[in-house]
Amino acid sequence: MNTKNNSDTPRFNIADVIIIIAIIAVIAALALRVYNIFGTGDEVHEVKIEFEAAPVSEESIALKEKAKLYSSADDSLVGYLEAFETEDYFQYAYNEEGELVKAAVPGKKTVTGTIVLECTKTENGFYLGGTLLLSEGGTLKLYTSMREMEFTVLKITEIEEEEESENNSSNMFNNADGVQADSHAK
Repeated sequence: MNTKNNSDTPRFNIADVIIIIAIIAVIAALALRVYNIFGTGDEVHEVKIEFEAAPVSEESIALKEKAKLYSSADDSLVGYLEAFETEDYFQYAYNEEGELVKAAVPGKKTVTGTIVLECTKTENGFYLGGTLLLSEGGTLKLYTSMREMEFTVLKITEIEEEEESENNSSNMFNNADGVQADSHAK
């Protein structure tokens, strides 16, 4: 009499199906990200962004013009700080008479200025790092070697080709000595 042993035959169950679907989803997500960054064929353009950052502690502003800017999301070099200025940070408060007045907040500043970023230009707009769509009113989390800040985008302007060639001294990938930088400190 022959008996069939069920323990030798492999079984395919719902757990196996879930694992296979999860693996396919991860591979598809990675392929889409690589395509968005490298495979779109879109050109990289320099974009000038007017920004505001507030409130910032007066003691910890620690920004320098021409400082390299890195993305907080993936630590990649994305641009440089072109120029900035600080002014008092204001809030509205009630005075002794009960009137609503604009008052400066002690120890806090508003930082405004321009940054230059390398972005991918598509039909939808400019993408930072291939994934973050820049929009006026949106925020950017960037850092220098000194500090991290959240910038509110006020205006986006594409830098024209002629302006780029005239302004070669502002190449964000070269340091003051003209040597290419390949590492940074956070």
